[in-house]
Formats: sequence, C-alpha cells, structure tokens
Amino acid sequence: KKQKTIVIGVGHAKMARMRVLGWLWEKTVLRSMLRKIDLLIVSTPQLKNFYHQLDPKNKIKIEILPIPVEQGLSGPSRVPNKRLEIIIIGRLVYYKGHSILFRAISQLGFPWHLNIVGDGPLKGKLIAESISMGIQDRVKFHGHVSEQHKFSLLASADLLVAPSIAETESYCIAIAEAFAFSKPVITTSLNTGVQFLARNG
Repeated sequence: KKQKTIVIGVGHAKMARMRVLGWLWEKTVLRSMLRKIDLLIVSTPQLKNFYHQLDPKNKIKIEILPIPVEQGLSGPSRVPNKRLEIIIIGRLVYYKGHSILFRAISQLGFPWHLNIVGDGPLKGKLIAESISMGIQDRVKFHGHVSEQHKFSLLASADLLVAPSIAETESYCIAIAEAFAFSKPVITTSLNTGVQFLARNG
C-alpha cells in the first residue's frame, strides 16, 4: 500500500503594503496552495488567525512554532554611562520605522546615542535625515555586521527600539534577541508577531 505524502507548509508573513496585489495573491494563488497542504506552521497567533480566515472551513491544521533564538547569548557588560544607549536592529527599509524613531529621539531632553545595525536601500535617505535634524553626531550607522558584533552591541545597549509601522513586520526577531539579553524593548503596537513577542510589562 502506497503511503500518503504529508505536505507541510510554512507561513511567515503577509503582503501588507501591496493591497491590490496582496488581495489577488490571497484570493487565488495562496488559497490554491493552502488546499494542497496538510499542516501549516506559522510563527504567531496573528498569522494563525490570518490563515484561518483564508480557510473558513478549517480544513488545514495550523500549528504555532515561534522563531527561536540562540540560548545563552552573551556579550560585554553594559558600562555605566551618563547617556542612554539605544539600539535598533534590522534592514533599512520603510516598514522598520527609522524616520519615526529619529523624530522621537530628537525631542529627548537628555543625552543619548543610537546604534543602527543593518543595511538597506534607505541608508542614504536616513543619513540625510539625521544631518537635517542635527543628530548625526549621536547616530552611528554600523551597516551589516556579524552575529557576534551584533550581540556585542546589543549587550552594551540600555534598550532596543523596534518602531515598525506596517504589518510587513510579521515577527521582528531582534525583539526576542533583546529579551535574551534581558534588555527592555520599546515598540509600536502592530497586530502581528510584534505584539505577540513584546507584551506590556
């Protein structure tokens, strides 16, 4: 007797910015793919609800498996400083919210420094924004760095900021990494894995 092949799919994000194209994708291609899947693995409850809406008869079994981070992460201890050390980790793209962060921290009435880890198409624009706001001396663009260097910067920070502005940000693994270092996180309220990871308190 021929054994049945079990088809497992992984759902990580949805097309939040391209509304028309995203709608067509969901109604046609994605639903067709879901009909061929026996088990779908997603990273958050929000994604589970999203896929259940595409499968109203609940024919597909959906399980949540959060994206793990390495355990036992370590780095140099935080050196006491009179300024607040802030870090943001992620690609320099629109939905990460770097511009909003710039506007917010430029209003702070005490010393601070921002480390930006990551690279992307908006780097030139963001550098220009920091100059126009007069904060360029307190903002450092590190670009793409090794995991070891990233964790070193995270360990020496006071807090991580994740100001994402669109549901394209489905998880934000940097939040989980910050928690592994016992760092507080300030983030926006998105109905995605961001909310699942960073709960009030």
